[in-house]
Amino acid sequence: MNKSIFITSPTGTLGLALIPRLLSLNYTIYSTTTHDLTSPPAQHLSSLGVNLTQATWDSSSDIFLPILSKCTAIFLNTIITFSSPESEKQQFSRLITLARQAGITQVIYNSAASFSSISQHFPGDFESDVHPIVYTSVQNKQFNETTLRNAGFDSYTILRGANFMQNFLEPKADMYPGLKDSGVWKMPISNTTKLPLVDAEDIAKFAVEAFQDPDRFHGKDINIVGDELRPEEIMRSLSKRSGRELRYQEIEREGAKNDPFVSGGLVVGCMGEFMSREETEEFGVELTSFEKFLKLEEDAVKKTYVK
Repeated sequence: MNKSIFITSPTGTLGLALIPRLLSLNYTIYSTTTHDLTSPPAQHLSSLGVNLTQATWDSSSDIFLPILSKCTAIFLNTIITFSSPESEKQQFSRLITLARQAGITQVIYNSAASFSSISQHFPGDFESDVHPIVYTSVQNKQFNETTLRNAGFDSYTILRGANFMQNFLEPKADMYPGLKDSGVWKMPISNTTKLPLVDAEDIAKFAVEAFQDPDRFHGKDINIVGDELRPEEIMRSLSKRSGRELRYQEIEREGAKNDPFVSGGLVVGCMGEFMSREETEEFGVELTSFEKFLKLEEDAVKKTYVK
C-alpha cells in the first residue's frame, strides 16, 4: 500500500499538527514551500522528515506533477490573501486538476463553516453586513467544496473546524485587537452565546482517521467542535492559566462592514447554531477541551498574556 501524502500549507498551525501524526504512522510526506530550502521554516520541515520542494502555487505543472504522482492522497488547506481574495479559488481548482492528472485517489479538504449555514443563522444580512474579505473567504470555501465534490475522486472528506483555540495564543491573538495589551476581549457577541472551539490537533486527528479509513469518511462533511464556552468562560480559563486578570466586553456591531475582525466575531457568534460537540462526538475521535488545551499550552499562554 502506497502511504504517501501531499500536504499543502505545511508550516501552518494545522500542517504542523498533522505532519508528525502521519510520520509516526509511517506515511511519507511530500510538500512545497515558497521559502528557500535553506531557510529556517524549510529546514524545520526537512528535519521532521518532509520531502520538500521549493515552489509557488503558480509554478509549472512540470514541478507539481512529478511530486503528486508519488502520492495517492492529498491534504488541501488553502488560505485567502488580502491582496488577491479570488486567487484562493484559482489555486484550489488548479491543485484539484493536477491531483486528478497525477492519479490521486483521496482528498481531504480543510474548509470552514458552510456558507449556507452562516447565511441562515447570521444576525442580519450576511453579504451586506460583513467586511468583503470575510464574505469572500466564506464564498471561496463554498466554491472549493463544490469543486471537490464534482471532481470524481474515489474518496473525499470535508473537515470544518470551529473557532481555533490557537487563536487566543501568539501570534494569532493579534486578530483580537487590544486583548493582549488591555486584557479585555471585545467582540460583538452576546455573553450568553456558547462559542464552538476546536484544537487544531483535533482536526489533525480527524484527517488521520480519514486517511486510514477512506471508505468510512468518503463524502462526509464534518463539523469539528472540541468545546463550547461563553466568552466570559473563555476569559476566565485564560485568566486562571495565565495568572492575569482577563475579561470579556460585548461591543456594538457598528463598523462590522469596515472591520474584518468585527465581522469575523459576528460569524463566530452564530456558529454555535449549527456546530456542536455532541455532533462531533458521534465519530468517536478523542476531543480536546479548552481547559486541557490551555494546560498543554501553558508556556504559550504565559508568553502571550504575561508581560
